[in-house]
Amino acid sequence: MLKNLKNKDNEKYELTKYKILSVVFALIFWVFVIDKVNPEIEKTFKDIPVEVIGIEKLRLNNYELIEQENKNVDVTIKGKRSIILNTDSDDIKVIYNVATLTEGEHDIKLETDIDINDVYVTEISDEKLKVYIDKIVREPVLVKITKVGNVPENYILEELKTSMEKVFIKGPKTYVSQVSFLSGDININNETKNMTKDVLLRALDKNYEVVPNIELEDDYVGVEVIINKTKNIDIEAVIKNSPKENCEVVSVNVEPKEFKFKGNREKINAIKFVETDSIDISGADKSILVETELDIPEGIYLVGDNKKVNVNIEIQKIITKEFSYEPKDVKIINLKPNLTTNKKNLTGIIILKISAREDILKDKTKEDFSLYIDGKDFEKGNVSGDILLNYSGNLYKHIEISPSALKLEIVEN
Repeated sequence: MLKNLKNKDNEKYELTKYKILSVVFALIFWVFVIDKVNPEIEKTFKDIPVEVIGIEKLRLNNYELIEQENKNVDVTIKGKRSIILNTDSDDIKVIYNVATLTEGEHDIKLETDIDINDVYVTEISDEKLKVYIDKIVREPVLVKITKVGNVPENYILEELKTSMEKVFIKGPKTYVSQVSFLSGDININNETKNMTKDVLLRALDKNYEVVPNIELEDDYVGVEVIINKTKNIDIEAVIKNSPKENCEVVSVNVEPKEFKFKGNREKINAIKFVETDSIDISGADKSILVETELDIPEGIYLVGDNKKVNVNIEIQKIITKEFSYEPKDVKIINLKPNLTTNKKNLTGIIILKISAREDILKDKTKEDFSLYIDGKDFEKGNVSGDILLNYSGNLYKHIEISPSALKLEIVEN
């Protein structure tokens, strides 16, 4: 019985050994066949990017690629199995050449490039690509500079002067036609002096949006910033010659009395007043109202358009009036207390002749004037005392007293 069991185990072992050997030999044979025969197979690579070539030559011909379909394609290749299995998507290039294209829309056939021997493309998911070629043009465009911030109070931004009024731009005609102006910003916040800065330019459309694909021949433009100081300055009338004889200029009034001017800070700070054009009053015998212009000094400028002023020149006639007095009307002042005069016994008439402007003198009477003699130096005996008029100021143009003195006898009380 034990012998029979042993024989059965040996048979199972032999059978398993033969099976294993069969598999090994089959595998060796399969490897041999694959290695020696190496059949052709196909493989599809997904989403291969499409590349463009010939851009440089296209631009040399004054054209630009401005629009294209953005797509990836699927590429199927065929070749020996061993080669295909070692190929990846980086080995496959899908290209289109724009070097010889001209203005307009084009459907370009896609080309493939595989730098592997004995491998070729059998299928590509899209064979054509739509592109748009535009002509490159060059045009001059207006420069506009925008200020940022503000100058301080009592200063004014006079001008932003650019070194170039226009700058040439270059690019595809479609984009160049969208450019309305070239814009630049300059910061003038709290600036008080003239300055010059280089300002970066941007190509903007009518909606103030940046236009792409534009080349500026000059990226920067020089900007001269002219800043003036403002100041209110008094106006003074210039009167030439004199009025008629026995007439006098009483007052000169200018309206407006001051104007706002602008100019270089040092220049305008040095000016205290601005004169009018000369006003000739030769022979005038009454007041004059004249409209005239300002004689503005070089280097400063009027803020606003109106540079006319009204000048009111008041002219008064000079009149003369005579007043009669008696010696007793003349006061003796400063006389020593122990002395007196014979003034009450004197006779005759004293005439006061006085000249002044009509508005001052016309309503005056003799009671408005007081004659006196200063007796501070008088001693006992006969003296001559000068008759004086008691007044102050310079309202009177001419004063004449006749006789100019009284002969007095000084006696003790």
